[in-house]
Amino acid sequence: MGRKESGAEPFKWSSFFTALTSFGLVVLVLGAGAGIVLGMRPLEKRASQLPGTRATVVDIRWPTVQTTSGERVTWVPKAEREALTEVATAALAGDNERFTGESLQRVGKAMTSSGWFTNTPKIQRVVGGKIQIDGAWRAPAAVVRRDGVDQLISWDGFPMPVTANVGTTQFPVIDSPALPAPKLAGGATVDFNTAWQGEDIAASLELLAVLLRQPWGSQIGGIDARDFSSTRAMIVSTTFGTRIYWGGRYNKPALGEVNSEQKIGHLTELYNKHNRIDAGYPMIYVNNTKLQFNISATAEALALRIEAMREEPVKGE
Repeated sequence: MGRKESGAEPFKWSSFFTALTSFGLVVLVLGAGAGIVLGMRPLEKRASQLPGTRATVVDIRWPTVQTTSGERVTWVPKAEREALTEVATAALAGDNERFTGESLQRVGKAMTSSGWFTNTPKIQRVVGGKIQIDGAWRAPAAVVRRDGVDQLISWDGFPMPVTANVGTTQFPVIDSPALPAPKLAGGATVDFNTAWQGEDIAASLELLAVLLRQPWGSQIGGIDARDFSSTRAMIVSTTFGTRIYWGGRYNKPALGEVNSEQKIGHLTELYNKHNRIDAGYPMIYVNNTKLQFNISATAEALALRIEAMREEPVKGE
């Protein structure tokens, strides 16, 4: 899980984006009374010993989204589907009694620690000798860029078992948060069942959840979180390589700022007028009553172009 494979399928951002607000599968209820569990154990053993009853296939119920053509497809890349299936199969390896509660619990534990599910999925044997896995999937939100790696993170703030080289996915980027991903004991492996710590992560996900739903959401590149811990200010990056000074958290605007609805209004106004939320400027400020533009970078670039023209020989001279 989380392998960097040059031949792996790229993430399909369109499928993920469709799932941003509609994502989620129903979690089936687990558990039964102690008497029922005890009463089933002899049946489990008998079933596991019958010829042809050994499970040979792991059937994971993958999450799907509906395409514009009406077809339902999974957004989980092929390489990750194969890896998760291998994890489930490995949990059953060497077990000749795959219908026992113990073996199914092992699969459940492996799936829970995989980082793909919000809690323990339902594991059951179904017709055809299959072990079926069905649960509530975590919804991918963005990648966290830190220490030269892009780490996928869910909307509820948990790291997910996918990493990529910097800039190789189309996910929004939460850039340079203060703290690294949570780790298991020993510090070498990411703990997928612990939320990523730091207010900058929570604030970034909170803001992205709102911005990506806007008509101009496709122009959002991510959140620059590197200075949030010291300045308490959010900086939005765009797909044009420009920046938007947002200010305080979406639900906690800084003292003296306009509210977040007005900030959204500023960006919508620019989008309607210029078809770009940055209006073509390298830096804009949306935290005040009136929009402000930082044109220094534009002026510097213009000065360099003029200087270059002066140094070029004029044809015919």
